Amino acid sequence: MVSHLRWLLWLLSTWPGFSAELNSTNVSSGSTCFPDGIVAARRKNVTNGAESYPLGLYVMDWAAAHATSAVAQILLEEKLGYSVVPDMGISTPDAFFALAGCLQPTNTTDRGCGSGPTGTYYHISLEGWTLGYIEMWKELQQTFPATAPRLVGQMGYMGEVSTFIPKSAQAKAYEAEGRSMDFYRDFNVSWNKPWRYFGSPRDVDKTRLMRCELTTLNRASPQMRVYGELLGDWDGLVMEGSGEYRAKCMDDYFWYSPACRGNSSECVLVLSGGTGWSLEEFMQKAAAFSMPWALCVAANWSEYASLPFDYTSAFYWWTPDPTFLRIDPTKMFFPPHDGRAWNLGDRSSANQAVAIDKFVSKDLEILAPDAEDLVKAFMLDEKSVNEMLLDSIDTADSWRSIACRWLQGNPALWESWIPDKSTCFAQFGLFHELDNKFVKSREDPTHLTCRACPSGFFSQELTDGVGVTFICEECPVGSSQASGASLSCLPCAAGEYQDTIGSLSCKRCPFAAYQDIYGSSGCKDCPAGTTTLGVGSSSLADCGCESGSINIASEAMVFNCSTCGEGLDCPTSSSIANLQSASSAAGENFVPQIAAGYFATKEEPMMIYKCTPAVKCPGGKPGVCAGGLEGIPCGVCPVAMTWSETRCKTCDGGTMTAWGCAGLIGALGLAVAYHVVNTSMTAQASPFQAATMCANILVNVFQTIAILGMMTVAWPQIFQATTERFQVFLLDFERFSLSCLAGPSNVQRWTFSAVMFPCAALWLLFLQASSQCLPDRFKQLRRKLPKTLNTIGVFLEAGFGTMSAVGMQPLMCYLHPNGLYSVLNFPSVICRSGEHITMAVLGVVLLSFALAFLASCLVASWKMPSWSLGNGHALVQSFRFLTSKFRMNAWWFGVLLPLRSFLLSLAVVVATNLPPAQSAAGAIVLALYSPFQILLWPWKVPYINAADLWLNAMLLLLVNSSVVVEGTTADDWKEFGTIYSGMILSFIALGACFMILRTAAALVQRHLLKNSGQEWIDPECRAISGKAAKALKRCAQDLMEMEVATLEGEVMRMNASDLKIITSAITLISMEICPSSEQQLFHTRVALQSFNQRLTRVTNVDPGIVLKMAEDEDEDELSDRNVGATSPARDQSDEGEGDQGDLQRLSLVHSHVWFIPILAGSTLDFEGRPIDQVDTCQDQIGCHFVLTAEGRRNVSNGAESYPLGLYVMDWAAGYATSAVAQILLEEKLGYVVHRGIGISTPDAFFALAGCLQPTNSTDRGCGSGPTSTYYHISLEGWTIGYSELWTEVQQNFPDTAPRLTGTMGYNGETSIFIPKTAVARAYEAEGRSMDFYRDFNVSWNRPWQYFGSASDVDTTRLMRCEDTTLARVSSLMRVYGELTGDWDGLVMEGPGEYRAKCMDDYFWYSPACRGNSSECVLVLSGGTGWSLEEFMQKGAVHNMPLALCVAANWSEYASLPSDYTSAFYWWTPDPTFLRIDPKKMMWPPHDRRQVARGDRTSANADTPIDKYVSQDLGVLAPDAEELMHAYLLDIRAVNDMLVDGLEASAPDYREIACRWLQANRELWESWIPDKSKCFAQFGLFHELDKRFVKTRADPTHLTCRACPSGFFSKELEDGSGVTFICEECPIGSSQASGASLSCLPCAAGEYQDTTGSLSCKRCPFATYQDAYGSSNCKDCPAGTTTLGVGSSSLEDCGCKSGSINLAEAPMIFNCSRCGEGLDCPTSSSIANLQSASSAAGEDFVPQIAAGYFASEEEPMKVYKCAPANFCPGGRPGTCTGGLEGIPCGVCPMAMTWKETRCEECDGGTMTAWSLAAVTGLAGLAISYHVVSLGRDSRSAQTPHRPQQDQVPT
Repeated sequence: MVSHLRWLLWLLSTWPGFSAELNSTNVSSGSTCFPDGIVAARRKNVTNGAESYPLGLYVMDWAAAHATSAVAQILLEEKLGYSVVPDMGISTPDAFFALAGCLQPTNTTDRGCGSGPTGTYYHISLEGWTLGYIEMWKELQQTFPATAPRLVGQMGYMGEVSTFIPKSAQAKAYEAEGRSMDFYRDFNVSWNKPWRYFGSPRDVDKTRLMRCELTTLNRASPQMRVYGELLGDWDGLVMEGSGEYRAKCMDDYFWYSPACRGNSSECVLVLSGGTGWSLEEFMQKAAAFSMPWALCVAANWSEYASLPFDYTSAFYWWTPDPTFLRIDPTKMFFPPHDGRAWNLGDRSSANQAVAIDKFVSKDLEILAPDAEDLVKAFMLDEKSVNEMLLDSIDTADSWRSIACRWLQGNPALWESWIPDKSTCFAQFGLFHELDNKFVKSREDPTHLTCRACPSGFFSQELTDGVGVTFICEECPVGSSQASGASLSCLPCAAGEYQDTIGSLSCKRCPFAAYQDIYGSSGCKDCPAGTTTLGVGSSSLADCGCESGSINIASEAMVFNCSTCGEGLDCPTSSSIANLQSASSAAGENFVPQIAAGYFATKEEPMMIYKCTPAVKCPGGKPGVCAGGLEGIPCGVCPVAMTWSETRCKTCDGGTMTAWGCAGLIGALGLAVAYHVVNTSMTAQASPFQAATMCANILVNVFQTIAILGMMTVAWPQIFQATTERFQVFLLDFERFSLSCLAGPSNVQRWTFSAVMFPCAALWLLFLQASSQCLPDRFKQLRRKLPKTLNTIGVFLEAGFGTMSAVGMQPLMCYLHPNGLYSVLNFPSVICRSGEHITMAVLGVVLLSFALAFLASCLVASWKMPSWSLGNGHALVQSFRFLTSKFRMNAWWFGVLLPLRSFLLSLAVVVATNLPPAQSAAGAIVLALYSPFQILLWPWKVPYINAADLWLNAMLLLLVNSSVVVEGTTADDWKEFGTIYSGMILSFIALGACFMILRTAAALVQRHLLKNSGQEWIDPECRAISGKAAKALKRCAQDLMEMEVATLEGEVMRMNASDLKIITSAITLISMEICPSSEQQLFHTRVALQSFNQRLTRVTNVDPGIVLKMAEDEDEDELSDRNVGATSPARDQSDEGEGDQGDLQRLSLVHSHVWFIPILAGSTLDFEGRPIDQVDTCQDQIGCHFVLTAEGRRNVSNGAESYPLGLYVMDWAAGYATSAVAQILLEEKLGYVVHRGIGISTPDAFFALAGCLQPTNSTDRGCGSGPTSTYYHISLEGWTIGYSELWTEVQQNFPDTAPRLTGTMGYNGETSIFIPKTAVARAYEAEGRSMDFYRDFNVSWNRPWQYFGSASDVDTTRLMRCEDTTLARVSSLMRVYGELTGDWDGLVMEGPGEYRAKCMDDYFWYSPACRGNSSECVLVLSGGTGWSLEEFMQKGAVHNMPLALCVAANWSEYASLPSDYTSAFYWWTPDPTFLRIDPKKMMWPPHDRRQVARGDRTSANADTPIDKYVSQDLGVLAPDAEELMHAYLLDIRAVNDMLVDGLEASAPDYREIACRWLQANRELWESWIPDKSKCFAQFGLFHELDKRFVKTRADPTHLTCRACPSGFFSKELEDGSGVTFICEECPIGSSQASGASLSCLPCAAGEYQDTTGSLSCKRCPFATYQDAYGSSNCKDCPAGTTTLGVGSSSLEDCGCKSGSINLAEAPMIFNCSRCGEGLDCPTSSSIANLQSASSAAGEDFVPQIAAGYFASEEEPMKVYKCAPANFCPGGRPGTCTGGLEGIPCGVCPMAMTWKETRCEECDGGTMTAWSLAAVTGLAGLAISYHVVSLGRDSRSAQTPHRPQQDQVPT
């Protein structure tokens, strides 16, 4: 907006002449119209915020507008005291745009509205002809809803356009023959000669006329063709083309109607202006009513204005207008306006009267409410306007002078318009101008005026003896008001409070407090154990459990905070609902969630399960599993899927094939293993045997690593990842899609792994048994049982760790945080469940199998020496797997390896839920293994021993790495653990590589280079073997030569260790070198030869056990036969024999293919068939409208949905019109509609306002004010009869009061009606019109001839006079006497009190027939005498012979007019008398001023019948509101339906309305809104796609829907015009409510980084946002944070807890760490420390700790006090008991410390100190003598020491 000065300069420079004209006056300069008028110097501007400017009056540029605006301007200036600046517009739309704030309102191409005005300098405009521009008005309201002007009522008179005749012509005709030339029928040439009273066309000076060729008569138009079709007067037309006609002028200037075309001298001159205003209409009327008219057009405006004065003619005119007022024209009466006929082109009925309106700007009620009140009350009648227009003609004065004279002459008419100065309106209050203060009473109205209430105050209604006014009251506690001119103080919002009155703003609630009630003076504490996220919490819901606990209550705002245990991360304000939804209104930082590695179901989110491995449970929202896993907790993939590293994938055919191939390879491998593992056993290990040892150790190490991975220890990540890959050594085949083979069942998958070992053993036994069935020619292929058992032993020994671990898996139950247990490797199996019991039983069976094997190995180890020395060679060979890898004196070491694996697995079982115990047990097992390994050095290959020792040591160190990680949280410790375990794993890999590479080198040497390879196995063995043999031989010889006694003596001198070495050597020599000699066994040892013995007999072993050994051929011979190779000699070295035999055994694979079975199985199609889906057939609405009930919708108001409410008036026209509306709303717009019934128009007011008992006149059920309504539309409202009640509803309920959306299209009329039969008879008989009042005048007519006589009526059907209003005294009876002088028709009841005088008991006779009642026309009324006073006046004044009576009841009232041809009181629309087709009597036009005086001789005012909609309909259903705006019926349409209803005793108005709609489609189709034309708050919606769209290029299936939350309604202008679309709220904004015109920018302290948001997010901790509409938050400076979320200023940032801000300037941060003795909560500062206060509350005040001290000058310099109680802490400079100094070390002068405080010194104290000093000095003096005396005494007692030379020799 421009400033006030610019506004005035612009106005004066633009329209100087007009401004001068409007403001000029004949009164001297500076004077006023009224003696007490407010002078210009004292007038005030209106104030809008910081801007002040005059009241703007927008004046239309025609006479009536100038006159009425001048009246308004004078009153506004001199009575209300406003400065008023007028401006001028050319047409009514100019006023629309001016008051809307557009800058160029008169420019029709560009009104200067821009993107939307924000305010206006024009506030009032009068004399608006709205009806002609209704579409433009609607468009303005929709386009600029914020500034569009408001219609505040009508001017009080109607605008009319018609044919007028001079009063002189009308008077001449009436005087001559009683003809009324102002009634169309009196122009009918069949009965009358109207030309005698008018000028002839022949007399007119044609130079003053316009030639026909220049007028509309010469233009072809559809109206001309309609004229011919309607009236058949084709002779009056000229055909111009196909179907095109123009009027045919008989000469160059006139068109003659058929009634006088043959003789123009008998034509009545009818004049028009312009180029022929309304000539087509005049042609129709003239022809239709046989009127002899000669139509012509004045040459120009001057001739148009003067010709009716020069020639007595009828003429086209409009009122109010001054042009022809001097000839006192009378408007001609034509048949009532027929809107339907006019729409079809039939103009024979009267023009429709146009309501002339008053407009005000949107903001006038705020800027100047008294001015708006004046405009609303401003009501003129046409007579008043005409008086001013005549004054203008007579005086040519300025309009201000004319208006001033009218005002001075008619104070009674306008004084009631002026608001009382002490009657303040809402937003204002009584102000005493002299005292310059607001007052609360108007007992003394002197110097009182109204002022807008200031900030901190509100405007409150005050009712006193004068009436209602407003005063300004201070805002009470619990409220505030920052802006002025407020109707109320804003109650402190939720989250705020105010404990003082008259406040401009409220305070925010502190931490751990909230306030959910508006208008509170304090805050409520959150429940125990809860807090808030920040200050300003507005609900108990903002309270939440403290960090580390969660609200487990299911009910809203009930708190049951439970500590969050393991696996559940609970920030502040955690709740079950937040946990389940994985969201929090406070933001993502406050969402409780399942920790990674844990799981909870959606149904039981507090039942936390621990996942193994943790990676399968990502945590977060309950029920979330990684990679498509399911079950509890994330244990299995869905059916037909398998786990693949990171996700579940679909099983495919390749997986099954792979498993089938693996099974075949495994079976084949076991078969071949028989020949590989049963080679000859030698003392020295061959390269092949070294390779098997290497493999055995590596498998055992890998098993050990896998078992360690089973432990529930928190291993370093690198080891955790490593051990997961080694789980295959525990038969964890998940990564190989085991579930595709075994199914998703845990039992099935585990059983598959568990049965592998027993099945392998059975498979080998099956091969053993089946080989025995081979024929003799394949005898060499028959298997030997000891070798088969050895093969089984090799397999079971190698996999014993795996077998024991698998068997123990069901027994490894780990504890979940919820108290349940799951199987460690199968977490979805809950311990003690059915699945678990099954697995446990099978596990025990497998363990029993494993333990049986281990037990047999232990027994075999125990018995092996005796078996080898005896005949147990078969048993020895059956258990050779135990000893073949070890030296013969350490044969039993083979039991330790499986035992080690078993014990490691057992540690996991025993201490599943004690990770440290598992680590300790593992370390013990590995540590116990090492001594045996070191002492025995058991492996045949030395480097294998070294590698085994190294690997075991590394495993032991690896177990220790768990101690580093377990329970640590520091990143550096975790990093160290990772590095440490990585190093250990590297060392393990290094040891394994060393062993593998050396073994590989030996194999290469032996098999590729054809060397022995022994130098890689044991390089020293071959080098010393020869020397050793010779030495042994010499030693043996020497021993043989020694005497036994001598040798015994030598042996006896040896120590035990040496002796043990000798005995071991003797045992070795006896068993291996000299086996045939007598064995000398000092130690237990297994004989090597026993492993290679041929078994040819049944060998008896332990009692009860018999092994049948098949005949065995020599290994070498078997090899010769199969391979064809030469067998090495028996005396060949063991190394050579063993190695060559090993190589030959590999060739046997080819001879054993016979046992590979053909495996048959079914292939499962895991892809399956597509799931059949049932086709759903949904009706597609191909047409534009929903027609069926199923497709209809409710309206939605927030979360509420309900039908559209139609409130129906309980009378016939109300039912009929409402039924039409209901059908259209339901079947065309698709709404569900429900109906309510009201008895009277006020019922609709209250129903649509939301009152609950609208029909109860004593209590409408409105309470303290409705908030919404379920009724939205009401039709057929007779508002004008209840205007006061309407105003009351608007004032009392401004938020829900209904809105008036226009008239129904017809008026309600009450009058005397005449049966059509009487009218027709009179017209046919003598051309009299009994429906025109003048034709009842007995001076000229005998109207009783055509009506029934009063004497004929059955009086029993009438009401006696004494029971009617005729017998009641009323003021109108006195007015009747004064007006007519007919005191004989009255009876005086008292002074000035009269009633009617009935001549008999039933009738009152008018003076015209009182002498002869037989000549009276019967006039019937109903009720107790509706309008009888009015009929009395009309009968007497217009000399009408009327006999007035009242029907006895309704039934008689409805039947008497048809039984007796009578006039009767009636109203329309109504069906009661429609069958007799009554005609309304025409009276002189309604004179409102006369009516105000009690004169009822003019016609009743027509009552506009209105339509109402609820306040919210434009939001809920804008298309329904648009339909209501367009809904216009004419009286004929209503009567058609009412007549249709007469056919039934109980009419079904829906059926009636349906028939009317079907038959009159052209009348209502235009009412239906374009479904793609959306209004503000709505947007285009595609009904088929169920989505909002942003274009209507394809309008199919488009409709309008209220924009949902998160969207706003945005204008879209395209080729089809203006519509609205729904746009997502941009970042930085939100919209929680639907149907919004804009999104709300995020407030300070909030942000939104996504579009389409319902709400903004509060800034998280350590951030703030001080701007509105932000998409992010600003970080607090480094080292600072905030006290909560939602911080709105940098001031909210403060140093973090433990530090303090040393900066003194505001919003500067220098955070320093608080050292010992200084307690610094969050947001601490030096200022807070020094003042011992904080705006955040006492919990955030930094303070010196107890026992410490700091001075006020240097508060950061903290001293430690001794004793501590001297320093209480708190504020700097504080000491206990009056102490002072640093740090609280001394009492003040003349004071001393006594226990707890400093006290003043007294005289006794000084005396005591003096005595003490004297005593001390005396004591010191005496001590000299005491000390001397003691020294002398000691000297006397000390003996004399002789000198050296005195000592005797």
